[in-house]
Amino acid sequence: VLIRLFRFLKPYKLQAAGSVVLILAMAGVELVPPIVAGRIVDTLTPFANQNAAARTVNATAAYQQILLLVGVLAGTRLLAAVFTYLQRRLNPWIGGRVSKDIRVALYHKYNEFSMAYYDKRSTGSLMSRVTNDADNLWDFLADGIPWFVSNIVTLVGIGFILFKINASLAFWMLMPAPCIYVLSRWFMPRARRKYHHVWHRISKMYASLNASLTGMRVIKAFAQESNENTKFTDRNQQVFEASYSANAYQAGFWSVLSLLMSMGAFIIWIVGGGKVINGIMTLGALTMFNGFLVQFYQPFQNFSRLVDWSTRSLTAAERVFEILDTEPEVKDSQNSVAMPYMK
Repeated sequence: VLIRLFRFLKPYKLQAAGSVVLILAMAGVELVPPIVAGRIVDTLTPFANQNAAARTVNATAAYQQILLLVGVLAGTRLLAAVFTYLQRRLNPWIGGRVSKDIRVALYHKYNEFSMAYYDKRSTGSLMSRVTNDADNLWDFLADGIPWFVSNIVTLVGIGFILFKINASLAFWMLMPAPCIYVLSRWFMPRARRKYHHVWHRISKMYASLNASLTGMRVIKAFAQESNENTKFTDRNQQVFEASYSANAYQAGFWSVLSLLMSMGAFIIWIVGGGKVINGIMTLGALTMFNGFLVQFYQPFQNFSRLVDWSTRSLTAAERVFEILDTEPEVKDSQNSVAMPYMK
């Protein structure tokens, strides 16, 4: 489904490539602050336990070093702001264009179907493919895919740096990873089923609304306003119950995931603290490691958000491709002749 969805990006491959470049640049910039923070701590550590007289020996050089490092931090923040601005301008443009193309493809497909197709389906359900499902795909293409690429790059880059700082400590950091993987594999298919249920109920609500609005003259003529109000309220309640159930399910996943990640941080403080006490590791290196650790676990939290995006968008994409893959019941014969121009 995702591969078919990415094919809609083909007309905008230059813009998509530009988005990937911005994502890589942003990921590179985000690697700088923890390194600088570690250097600052190592620069200040020799002065922490000295008396005032001894502290003035290298104070000027150390202060200049601190100013330089803070200047680097400010420069990286400025670059990050520029890259973020460009990315937030470009990604919605790509998502909006693809969403427009999907709506046009759906509308053209609808025009190919015979009247028998529409006799079997409600107008509201067909409308929801063009409105609700296309909007969910726009959200995924504009935000979900850039997040996914950015977090993959961040995960690989920071993982390499952490193993370079201290390999044994990095192995301890990975202890919660198998639990996170198993939890995500268990959660994904169940979440998708729940969102399928949500979109199905939304389609039924749209169908009820469309029937009421198009048949308002009949409703008024037979004084059926009260019955129609009750019917639509029931449909709306069903949408609320399905949406709340899906979101509550996701909230439990987020809570357990956050707990597993915090366990990794606890392990690092215990093991890394022992290394600092025994002189195996400097305080600045441990500070740098913990700074990268936060960024390393952040993609896992973002992946949980991506799970939400992917379940919504994959459900919407499947509904869209269901329409695009439907063969019209009435087709031109193989030997058909084009009709001549007529007035």
